[in-house]
Amino acid sequence: MVNGWWVAALAHADRTSDAEALLARTEAANAGVFPEYLDAEQGERLGTTPLAWSAAGVVLGRAALQGAGLSEWTAPEPPSDSAHEIDGPPSVVVAGEVLVDFITTETVDDLGAAALFERHAGGSPANLATNLARLGVPVTLVATVGDDSLGRFVTREIERTGVAARMGTRVEDPTSVVTVARSAGTPDFAVYRTADRYLTPDQLPDRLLRQARVFHTSGFALSREPARATLLDAARRAARLGVTISIDINFAPRSEARRLEKQDAARQILALGPLVKCSHDDLARLWGADAASDDAAADRLVDLGASLVCLTRGPDGALVVWDGGRAEVDAEPVDAVDATGAGDAFWSGFLAAWLGGQTPPDCARAGARMAALKLARVGPLPDRVDAAAVLGTG
Repeated sequence: MVNGWWVAALAHADRTSDAEALLARTEAANAGVFPEYLDAEQGERLGTTPLAWSAAGVVLGRAALQGAGLSEWTAPEPPSDSAHEIDGPPSVVVAGEVLVDFITTETVDDLGAAALFERHAGGSPANLATNLARLGVPVTLVATVGDDSLGRFVTREIERTGVAARMGTRVEDPTSVVTVARSAGTPDFAVYRTADRYLTPDQLPDRLLRQARVFHTSGFALSREPARATLLDAARRAARLGVTISIDINFAPRSEARRLEKQDAARQILALGPLVKCSHDDLARLWGADAASDDAAADRLVDLGASLVCLTRGPDGALVVWDGGRAEVDAEPVDAVDATGAGDAFWSGFLAAWLGGQTPPDCARAGARMAALKLARVGPLPDRVDAAAVLGTG
């Protein structure tokens, strides 16, 4: 995809021979094998560079050389220098996957129907951290990226929002990538996991954890070693230090054996009494045929140790269950144009309200307001949002 932009740039500058040469190399690369996109654990070939967006680059390059769309083409804008600092120790330490999202430019039901993609910083923990920073919450993000240009891009984008990013780098593995179909509902996606799962204990020392009120991670991050062992250990240490644990149960097992592994990881972190964010789709993927009604599913998580469960239902709002209480909260009315990251936006609003001492139903209402801002917008939220409006304190 990136090569496609450069082909367009060269063609636009009347450097046709250079553009043709780059396009030829891109097409040849698509027919070859890139070892960095092999599954290191299973030895399975994941293909060449993620095929959807690599092919999209070829389409863009060919169109540019044929003169299509050149009058509308503009060079990519340089990164904004609008970074801002949030003072003080982190209220929240977030640890888990950082990915580069390649999101379709058009709304499609599946990735195979897409031709063009846009690049964004992504990964559920990264989305949560940047959204908390947008709400003015001091937050530290701990993750691992490749020692490459995409790793530097995603780190720069995250830090620009005010997040304190503690990024490990992997020389041996490229930055992880996900391709996502833009959708008003649950999007189709394909993940190419590499560097993100190499989290190590030295990235999460006690001196960092004890500063926080909340330690958050994701089921996705817990789904592969060595990140699983690192994050479970960090969560146990944080709990012993009196830090509240938070988890997004977004496991996505691809086999029954993997499902059993993820159920074990879920039980281990649920035993620490966390705040849990989940959707019905998340629980269906985790428990398989054992998935129950929303009420029964939430009760099951509480029985396994969760101190609070917030089960999001998209346009049908959210169910919140906690010790001694249960409430249903309506979604905010919104014309949804892009659901990518809406769940992460919801949980950022919820946690920001929780840190402010609000009740569980009011926390869910804050989450619904934050999610509505994301649903109404294509791409990420602006660097700052009206925190008082989201939290209902204005």
